Amino acid sequence: MFNTVSAGAAYFMLGLSLSLAPVDLSTKGYWAMDIRLLTGSLVNLVKYRTDERIAAETTAKIEKARNDKLIREYVGKE
Repeated sequence: MFNTVSAGAAYFMLGLSLSLAPVDLSTKGYWAMDIRLLTGSLVNLVKYRTDERIAAETTAKIEKARNDKLIREYVGKE
């Protein structure tokens, strides 16, 4: 909840500063597009990193289960 409120406040202040900037409307439009594209890129980056971490954890769990099974089978043969 805190992160959502913080991001909302940051976007509000960014929008306010963008609207009060002493530049042409076309420049403000380009800045707004940059903000939108940067936001999309950051969301994609976070999703990619999260998916990568989850895949690594899943692979580690599968390898651990496989190793445990091999150890149980080896110990059971004696």
